[in-house]
Order: sequence, then C-alpha cells, then structure tokens
Amino acid sequence: MSKTIGAVVAICALCQPVFAADVGVSAAPIYPETGRHIIEVAINPPNSREFIINGRRYASKGDSCRGWEAGDRIDLIQGDWHGWCISSTFRNYTRRSTCEMWCGYAAFHW
Repeated sequence: MSKTIGAVVAICALCQPVFAADVGVSAAPIYPETGRHIIEVAINPPNSREFIINGRRYASKGDSCRGWEAGDRIDLIQGDWHGWCISSTFRNYTRRSTCEMWCGYAAFHW
C-alpha cells in the first residue's frame, strides 16, 4: 500500500508543471459586447411588431420597425437589455434604422 501512495505522490510531483500550463488562459466573455446583439425572434415577419431580443420581449411603438427580421444586428441606444424599462430605442445596423419599442411588462399590453 505504501508503494502505491509513494507512486501517486511521485507522479503528482513530476506532473506539476503540466497542471500549471493553463495559467494565463482566459475564457471568452459570456455576454456579447455592445453592437454584437441580434434580434433572436421576429414574431410574424416581415410586418413584425414584436421581437425577442436578449431573451426578452419588446414591442414596436410604431411602424419604424417594419421589415426588421431575426438575425439583424442591433445595438441599444436607450433602455435596458433585460427588459426592465417601459420604453427603449434600438439601432438596427442591418437595416440602417432606429426604432422605439415597449419593453418588459409594457410590451405585453401595447
């Protein structure tokens, strides 16, 4: 038994530099950077008035979002990515337009 324990200790001592080889490696960010968000779902495209963005529901205040589709690159100008707001404004880089939307609870009752 003592030979087995001695062998395990010796292997761990020899392999210590191998275990330390990953020091300094960093993971990719979990959340996308600004300007890297997309419209995940456009409900009833191409005349969409409701969208799922960052897992939250948003509803268009007018017709300025008409033609926006799933996969369009967007950025938040005003409001909150998590839908904790009444109103928000998004810039769509794919369509080169901006749109005001209801967010959070207000998006269900427009």
